[in-house]
Amino acid sequence: MTHPAKREVHFQAHELNSKRKEANEAILKKLTEYLQANPGMRFNQALSNLKIVEESGDYYNGMTYYWENEYYTEPMDILKRMK
Repeated sequence: MTHPAKREVHFQAHELNSKRKEANEAILKKLTEYLQANPGMRFNQALSNLKIVEESGDYYNGMTYYWENEYYTEPMDILKRMK
């Protein structure tokens, strides 16, 4: 028999995974629609323009941009940023 606390953690993980899946699918849909409407767009430009990635500027030796490390950013947060 599974302890009630373990069942609760499993339920919460399942719910979070479901939310992640929905958000990931919504992000992919928006990205696909954007790229179809803008066929000349570079992939990285699309990611930036849709705010899928966060950029930072470094003005040393001209203007250089780099992406923030968002390895642990939840897709739900990215989706909110895109709106």
